[in-house]
Amino acid sequence: MDDITSDGETILTTEFGVGGGRGRWGVYLRKTTDEPAVRLDDGQAFALSPDGKMALTMSVGTPPEVVLLPTGAGEAIGIRNDDFTNYEAMDWMPDGQHFVFAGSESGQGVRSYIQAIDGGEPRPVTPEGYRFWLGLKAVSPSGEWLAAETDGAPSLFPIEGGEEREILGVEPGDNFAAWSADGSSIFLTTNAEVPQSVYRVDLVTGKRSLWKTLAPADLVGVFEIWSTQISADEQSYCYTYGPNISDLYLVEGLR
Repeated sequence: MDDITSDGETILTTEFGVGGGRGRWGVYLRKTTDEPAVRLDDGQAFALSPDGKMALTMSVGTPPEVVLLPTGAGEAIGIRNDDFTNYEAMDWMPDGQHFVFAGSESGQGVRSYIQAIDGGEPRPVTPEGYRFWLGLKAVSPSGEWLAAETDGAPSLFPIEGGEEREILGVEPGDNFAAWSADGSSIFLTTNAEVPQSVYRVDLVTGKRSLWKTLAPADLVGVFEIWSTQISADEQSYCYTYGPNISDLYLVEGLR
């Protein structure tokens, strides 16, 4: 799962392997009802625009290219940054005219950037070594802060420039997941756990409280839960999990 709409009714996701097209992958929109998924194009999905009309994606190639795919009628928009060799994650700014991404320029380490959708050069937001992860809503509702991390410790960075802000209440093994609707708190997950605990952390006091415990109905073979998505109204959520199940066969009569 790569994103969920603010009303929790539609999911943006990437299909790999046979389903997505080997070496190409596929970007899909799926309703949370029983309607069939809609393939938008090849590529890796990242995030839906605030109005839901565009999907922020990446074409798989050398070099990779940022692609804005319409979720309805319209033409795709390509944004090519020739110096970048990798895009790890992307998220929209609230204005719908800019986006942030974690990526690597040739010969440099990963860091987080902001860029306008109508062109212009990417501008660094964080020092080298700070990234945010695929599927996470890294930008605050106000558009003021970006949540990024290094060595597993998330921090906040002012997007317009300024000093890094430490997040109180963070514990070892925590991963940033999303912002609260009013921007006063963040959600943290513990990806090493199954079931997965999701905590709400107050950014002023550091107070930490359990929000949800996530797990599929059948836990047999489930070894990991990741890419937890929380809708902007905090009324819906989705996540991806990895099962590892094998069949044991008995063969008799071999010679």
